[in-house]
Amino acid sequence: MNKTLNINLGGLIFHIDEDAYHTLERYLTTLKRQFSKAEGGEEIIRDIEVRIAELFRERTGKVKEVISSADVEEVIAIMGKPEDYLDPEEDTGSKSYEDTFYTPKKRIFRDPDDRILGGVASGLAAYFNIDPLWMRLLIIVLVFSGFGVLFYLVLWLVVPKANTTAEKLQMRGETVNISNIEKSIRDEMSGLGKNVKDFTRRASEYDYKRPTRQAGDFLREVADFVIRALKLILRFILKLIGFFFIFIGFIVLFALVAALFTGSFHLMGSNYGFSDLFEFISLVTVSSAHFNLVLIGTALLILAPLTLIIYLGVRIIFKLDRLGSPVRNGLILAAIVGFIMVLIAGIRIGVEFDDRSFYTTEKIIENPDDLMNLHIQKDQVYHLFEEDGFAAGWMQVENGNAFSKVYFDIEPSSDSIMRLKTKVMARGGNRRIARNNAESIVYEVEQPQSNELRFSSYYLLPDEVPFRDQEVFMVLYLPVGKSVYLGQDMVDIIYDIQNVGNMWDFDMIDHTWKMTDEGLECMDCRKTLEPEEPANPTQAPDPSHEPDTTEIEQMQALAAPTKTMYQSTLTGHRFYSIL
Repeated sequence: MNKTLNINLGGLIFHIDEDAYHTLERYLTTLKRQFSKAEGGEEIIRDIEVRIAELFRERTGKVKEVISSADVEEVIAIMGKPEDYLDPEEDTGSKSYEDTFYTPKKRIFRDPDDRILGGVASGLAAYFNIDPLWMRLLIIVLVFSGFGVLFYLVLWLVVPKANTTAEKLQMRGETVNISNIEKSIRDEMSGLGKNVKDFTRRASEYDYKRPTRQAGDFLREVADFVIRALKLILRFILKLIGFFFIFIGFIVLFALVAALFTGSFHLMGSNYGFSDLFEFISLVTVSSAHFNLVLIGTALLILAPLTLIIYLGVRIIFKLDRLGSPVRNGLILAAIVGFIMVLIAGIRIGVEFDDRSFYTTEKIIENPDDLMNLHIQKDQVYHLFEEDGFAAGWMQVENGNAFSKVYFDIEPSSDSIMRLKTKVMARGGNRRIARNNAESIVYEVEQPQSNELRFSSYYLLPDEVPFRDQEVFMVLYLPVGKSVYLGQDMVDIIYDIQNVGNMWDFDMIDHTWKMTDEGLECMDCRKTLEPEEPANPTQAPDPSHEPDTTEIEQMQALAAPTKTMYQSTLTGHRFYSIL
């Protein structure tokens, strides 16, 4: 059992055993003694400590937390022993050995010492070991190609600046040891002294005819200002994005919670709320367990990503740390589980719609008259459908559910008997179940008078019967010579009725139609007026004759089309028929 100590090295905290601590202390004491009187000695020691801290951090982690004597000896071997650098003129054979012992890791930094704007070009040139001039020329070419400015700005924001001596050595691919750190700092100090002498000389040789600021310095300051402004704008945009994530996340979360507990939120401006949506899901699911599977899976699939979005917005605004791996992985796992649950539930529902079947009934219409009036039963459910539009398709009613999937057609009868054929289609897991689902609906056609039929615009599905895409198709077989009157309300159910005039369904309403050998023919539609032919067609009109006011009005009346307006209760849209 070894005793451990806590040390602060290069701004980082390490756990180190006692023997390793004494070895490291002797090493650093020797270095401080060696560089105490050297120019830039304190900076050399500080950079050496930072580099040693980086090497220690590479050797510790989740498995290993304590620096051992072996780690200290290995780091000393990489950095080099103090006695190797006592005589700067001695042979460097031992140094070359140490350099080959540790292969330096080259990294991309922005070079602050050789920069025109941000040091991007000089940093890339140092990384690829080429002259910075060629890299700057390449960036200029990219600027003229259209995306060079964006490329440069992105690198400026993303690539870090080489602040420490160790980072500058890594930028050039040099080994970060005592020799190179000392050499780099001495070169910087020498360059700084030269710059001070040049500044003193320029100050003594100041020419008042020259501008006080060189063009390069001015451009650099302008560029620095632009970059700072862009950074502020980008930060502001990021804050807005974070606020948007939080706002959208909480709005969706509030809507979901309100929908679960109150059902007060309505869908797409209709009268249908989330509670109605849940009710419809219960109509297509097989059992309560299946229904719960859909709800839980959907909740996990929505809430897990929603939580990540909200936290991302909070993190952007308040600069929080990333979510821990357990929490992040847990949310991702929850979303995956929710997706699998919804997928399983969807496959189960799809199986219930796999097959299709139908059943058919036929009713003979007793009608002593030649004209049959067709209308819609306008009960309470009809008016409820009319409020939302029949295109909504479904509505909860007492003891069941109403669906407006009803279609009506007229075809010629093969004999003199008027018949109404009703065909109900449905889906199911197999044909037998599909037929049972079709037979389970409730649909009524009334004949209050001998010359009148009233159809329902919807069918009823009892509570215990699941929705399996049930549809009602009706065909009225009309004998030749018989007529029907289509009331305006019939537009809600008529479906592609063939007629001699090829008129649209919404043009056929409020008219009387007679079945002929050619098909349905309108008996009261206004026909296009044609001008009467002159009594003597061979006689040319008198060119000198000028029509009076009455003749002009008659010609305008003949030429003007007739425009009739109808309004569909199916969609609420208005349609015009021009004859």
